[in-house]
Amino acid sequence: MDYRAMDRDALLSCLAAVREALAAYPDAAGDELSDGSSDGYGRDTGGALRALEQAHGRCAHLFDFAPVAYFSLDADGVIRDPNRAAVELLGGAAGKVVGRRLAEWLPQDQVEQLEPHLSQRPGAGVGVVSELTLRGPQGTPRVVRLETRASRVDGATLVLCTLIDITEQRRAQAEVARLNDDARHRVEALEALFALVPVGIAVMEDPEGTRVRANATAMQLLGVDAHGRGGYAATQDGEALSSPLAPLREVATSGRIMEHVEIDIAAPEGPRTVLTDARPLFDAQGAPAGAVATYSDITERHAAEHALRESERSLRERSEQLHEADRRKNEFLAVLGHELRNPLAPLRNSVQMCLLRSPDDPKLARPLAIMDRQITHLTRLVDDLLDVSRISSGQITLIKEPVRLAHVMQRAEELALPLMSERGHQLEVVSPPEDCTIDGDATRLVQALGNLLNNAARYTPQGGHVRMEGDVHEGMARVRVSDDGAGLDARAAETIFDPFVQLEGDLGSTGGGLGVGLTLVRSIVQLHAGQVDVYSEGPGKGSVFSIHLPLAPAREPSESPAPVTPGAIPPQRVLVVDDQAVVAESFAELLRSLGHEVEVAHGGEAALRVAAAFRPKVAFVDIGMPGMHGCELARRLRAAYGDAMALVALSGYGGELVKDLPGHEAFDRHLLKPAPLDEVLRVLEQVAAEAKRAPDV
Repeated sequence: MDYRAMDRDALLSCLAAVREALAAYPDAAGDELSDGSSDGYGRDTGGALRALEQAHGRCAHLFDFAPVAYFSLDADGVIRDPNRAAVELLGGAAGKVVGRRLAEWLPQDQVEQLEPHLSQRPGAGVGVVSELTLRGPQGTPRVVRLETRASRVDGATLVLCTLIDITEQRRAQAEVARLNDDARHRVEALEALFALVPVGIAVMEDPEGTRVRANATAMQLLGVDAHGRGGYAATQDGEALSSPLAPLREVATSGRIMEHVEIDIAAPEGPRTVLTDARPLFDAQGAPAGAVATYSDITERHAAEHALRESERSLRERSEQLHEADRRKNEFLAVLGHELRNPLAPLRNSVQMCLLRSPDDPKLARPLAIMDRQITHLTRLVDDLLDVSRISSGQITLIKEPVRLAHVMQRAEELALPLMSERGHQLEVVSPPEDCTIDGDATRLVQALGNLLNNAARYTPQGGHVRMEGDVHEGMARVRVSDDGAGLDARAAETIFDPFVQLEGDLGSTGGGLGVGLTLVRSIVQLHAGQVDVYSEGPGKGSVFSIHLPLAPAREPSESPAPVTPGAIPPQRVLVVDDQAVVAESFAELLRSLGHEVEVAHGGEAALRVAAAFRPKVAFVDIGMPGMHGCELARRLRAAYGDAMALVALSGYGGELVKDLPGHEAFDRHLLKPAPLDEVLRVLEQVAAEAKRAPDV
């Protein structure tokens, strides 16, 4: 809106009202009129005066509240008679504006621009217009347009001023100019991109396809010229196209989006596949007005995708074959472990029974000790073989708790002493500080250290020296096992922890074993977030194996359970279930020699009948039995007798495999064949302790 026009019209309206009043009373001008007087002709001259006053009031009101700044300047440029808009623009209060020179609001370099305004003469006809920068009330610069015209008032020359704030207008003009420059640069950039982008682009500027632009890449891919004319032979889904741009014309006509359409192009250098996407363009009324499309050569991608699909198919088949081979391997190892442990169980049962019956017979002590060591050795070989397989497939779950490193070393020493004695080695143990505690699975850590000690014993010549030392090193718990045995070179040190690797000893023979002990050591240590390394100065100079484990936070470590005395356990009613008679009978005979009442069943159905009549307190159940599976038998026994009967799985299958079988949760514990006597005694001790709390079955 033009505020100046509005104010001018309002002022003219006031002046018209004044003229009407004077016309009604032509003789009133110059008379001294007063309210209620008459001019001698019967006309009310007071009414004329009131009309004039009202018209003047309206004019003054409109002038004062006009949104455009009005004021006058005298010959010296002093401000007079500002309206409210002028006061707000210049100072915010009339007292700060009236009587001051307008030049005070101008920068020094613009003061001289006031001269043409102040030097005007009345009646010149044309006013003066300038664009100036004023200092606003808060000191912020404002861009204004000053329009002036000289007039004669009461014998003096005054410059009547209109001051319009055009700051926002100039800002808008500057922004428009900036946007125009930005748009021009963008258009130039898009034109450059259109020409240089390695993707074909074609623009159809009308639905009829008479105005087409194609960039260089589109021309090369489709064989068209810059205006879309010509083109190679093309097909879509096996149907011939009139032009490679035919899909683009369809989009321009229909207004529908086209996505991921493949076009086969018969190019001179060979067939190619082009992927095209197109979007319609619309006019102001929303009608289709053209289209734009992109073209990408996907010939090589098609070939790569085909090769990839073939590779994936081959890999999938290979993966399935490996998975099947791994499954069969695990099944074989499970069956192997079961079949190896089953004959070991009666051997161990018989040896332990002989040791219990003739503990002081010197003729039996040595052969029985040899037999017991060899049974233990065979059991460990089976355990190591199966554990490596389970750890590699992620089937091992650690049971972590705070444990003192000294206790782990002590238990490992006890396991290794029989082999050390057999080889005539001197084993030296240096314990770590008593408060050296780690957060780990004590059984697995003992297994790892025991394997290192057995490895040192096997690869050290008869009568050698083995040392196990524990300490805290660089914030980690450390155990070093050193020997003066065969040693190894740097190349062998790189593969020593790989599965089934065995090194030649200094006498040209291996130290025995299956070659999985050190692999198991590394796996167990890594499961504890630790590391293991080996150092040797060379063949014949011994080796040093070091295990590094994180220290546990300060907590009270668990203590190893006290040994169980067989005679301290009250006699219990025990049911032994195993389909192999020799295993069942030997275990039953061992339990009877400990003073317990034992019944034997060789299958699931027979076990249910015996349990109903015998009412055992604990049942040791084999898993892999024909007919009724051991887990199914345990489920039925649990359903029939609840917690009044302790159920222990005694099997050649590992606990991880048993957990995959339905009904395994019915068992209270799982023992591996051949079960060490102390584990069997601990189960019986727990049963005896709970007998007072559980009712008879």
